[in-house]
Amino acid sequence: MPTYSFSQVGLYNQCPKKYQFRYLDRVETEFVSSPDLILWTSVHATLEWLYKQINIFIVPTKEETLAKFHELWDGWIKEAGEWLMYKWDQTASDYIRRWEHYIDSYYNKNRLNRITTDFPIKRRLRKRMKIFQRFRW
Repeated sequence: MPTYSFSQVGLYNQCPKKYQFRYLDRVETEFVSSPDLILWTSVHATLEWLYKQINIFIVPTKEETLAKFHELWDGWIKEAGEWLMYKWDQTASDYIRRWEHYIDSYYNKNRLNRITTDFPIKRRLRKRMKIFQRFRW
């Protein structure tokens, strides 16, 4: 008896012909990108970059983070090509404005505006080093 995954059953319920092309006939299709996928890929990559910077004690400003997002967004939009279709009456500027709102909220919620390079961990380590220096042989 064959085993079916949730995605296979969901695809069959959505469209039996689509299921047939994908799983029975194994017709290869090109990956289709969307503005939403590009937006969230850019968001993820930007936040990953932000926290890599923070981990090496560099706190990018909100403007630097937005610049990184624009760099990633522009690259992936160029790669997607002209055929990219936006939902309803939205444009690329709507997606960018949405991301700028997200990053503004993220900075305010996580207080990234107030982080300095003198992190509490760094201060604690310095304090411990002073204690250990007393006990040197």
